[in-house]
Amino acid sequence: MVFPLTYERFSGILGRNQKTMSPITFSHIKKNWSILLLGSAMLCFTVLLGVLFYLNAKTSLEKQVSERIRSIAATAALTLSGAPLNDIHTLRDTTKPAYSQAIDALQKIRTANPGVVYAYILRPTRDPTIYEFIADADSLDPYAVVDSNHDNVIDDADATSPPGTSYDVSKIPNISRAMLEPIITDHPYSDQWGTFMSGFAPVKNASGSVMGIIGIDMKFDDYATLSHSIVSPATVLLFLLAAGLLTSYVILFIWKRRAEAWEHIDRERSALLSITSHQLGTPVTIIRWSLETLEKSPSKKEQQYALNNAREGLERINDVLKALHDADLINKGALVASPTTVGIQSIVESVKKSTAMRLAKTNQVLIFDVPTNFSMEIDPKLAIQLLEEMISNASHFSGPYTNIRVRIGADKQWATCEIKDEGSGIPSQDLPRIGEKYFRASNAATLHPDGNGLGMYMAKRLIEQAGGSLHIDSVLGVGTTVTIRVPLKAVATRK
Repeated sequence: MVFPLTYERFSGILGRNQKTMSPITFSHIKKNWSILLLGSAMLCFTVLLGVLFYLNAKTSLEKQVSERIRSIAATAALTLSGAPLNDIHTLRDTTKPAYSQAIDALQKIRTANPGVVYAYILRPTRDPTIYEFIADADSLDPYAVVDSNHDNVIDDADATSPPGTSYDVSKIPNISRAMLEPIITDHPYSDQWGTFMSGFAPVKNASGSVMGIIGIDMKFDDYATLSHSIVSPATVLLFLLAAGLLTSYVILFIWKRRAEAWEHIDRERSALLSITSHQLGTPVTIIRWSLETLEKSPSKKEQQYALNNAREGLERINDVLKALHDADLINKGALVASPTTVGIQSIVESVKKSTAMRLAKTNQVLIFDVPTNFSMEIDPKLAIQLLEEMISNASHFSGPYTNIRVRIGADKQWATCEIKDEGSGIPSQDLPRIGEKYFRASNAATLHPDGNGLGMYMAKRLIEQAGGSLHIDSVLGVGTTVTIRVPLKAVATRK
């Protein structure tokens, strides 16, 4: 006994019961988790990028500050080249004009360079870890009691440094190089006056002899303030907000694309179930009815009629299965073609013969306009199948006693085929979707109930794989024109 192939049966066979949708729901959950993980990874990456940007900016700022200090020290050393520093050695020398001249020069250097806290001149002693002061910008009056570091407290850090005062340079390991060239400290260092980044440069007299080194100090606290200003709370907030917005946008974009993909899959699944339940269910029912007739009817005439119906049902099943199989091959780009140089006239004659019986039933006339001696490189079987599909569509949606015109032409690079009918036409809102898998125009079911939307899909994909295009113009109640353009050497995708 043969059972009709119903929608519910094929739902169960395919494992996609529309009422439960459990497989798809589980898949959706997994895909949602993947999107969330991707979003988290993007957020972490954005934050990491921000940290790297901060570190790079901080390093860049440190380099700029260091180079600025080196430049100030080198320039300041040039302004002191004429000062008689060799005349300044002890506290008694603070009354000499040379001392006040040096102090005045140092104060001008500090005033001209904002950020410089201390400016002073040193000379080496026999002990490489001890240098002695020649002059200090704050030591014009060595007996003055002033808050030189501006911390509102008078302490040892405010003590002046008159000539001859010892200064421990052991925490500045590369200071000996300053007798040869301008240098900067590699890292911040601390002494009784605070933590500094410093630059040093040799001070030479007119003959080129080194009289000492000038030191320029910038408090590291000031540098840290500049460094931290790069990433102020407002900047951090704006950066995190931008990172969050960017991540949210990407997640929503991917989610939307996934949702569209799920919706597309659901549409294709519903269309496939509709095809299998209707176009396979109907012929199966015909075959079942025919078998029952054969079992019960003793009349040979009725038995022959039943056999014919059964054969027709099997042909319809075979047509649907073949269409599904071919559509799958085309969708994968795996349809094997055998292109060869063939005359178009031979293809036209084959199409005339294969469509003659069908068109005769509706008294429709097929009119060809084809140039003579026209050939191209193409798979003749696929070309015949394509033309038959176009003519079949034109016939299905045109009334009896109408004409179907096929015009084929070519220029130097392209072959053009135009199929024009006098049929019902296609609603304008449906035209953009013609050629989608399983899609049929909204008025198609009433005119041709057995269609499945695969014919135009396969035709369009085949043409596109050959490097061509398919365009449709249609007016309701007037007719439809399908225009196909392919290269003269049209070769379908090989696998």
